[in-house]
Amino acid sequence: MSELEIDTSAKKLVAATFGRGVWDVDLLEFVKKDTNTASISFNTHDLKISVFPNPVLDKLTVALSNHGNKKFKARIVDISGRNIQSFWVNSNTFTINTEDLLPGSYFLELEFGNRRQVARFLKE
Repeated sequence: MSELEIDTSAKKLVAATFGRGVWDVDLLEFVKKDTNTASISFNTHDLKISVFPNPVLDKLTVALSNHGNKKFKARIVDISGRNIQSFWVNSNTFTINTEDLLPGSYFLELEFGNRRQVARFLKE
């Protein structure tokens, strides 16, 4: 990973990687749910992705709106662009076990047909 930037004026999260291109997602909001839990939400083409708690210790919850319960592929990618885990999902809300991840920054990629959405999370 060469750079990660939040462009607040354009409301975008931009990630540039070595050899894997540049990704960007519309950044909807950062919401503090309480003093111990934070969530970050992304909205692209009317699909809202929320990941929480962020940072995460052992269980990351992912909530989608406007998804329609269609089956899609999910991947966890580390900051260097390496695929850590891939799995199929067909639910608007699901939990990912993050106990085996090393502390650091990760991306959750969700592939819906020819569309790809990316959400960032931190593992403590």
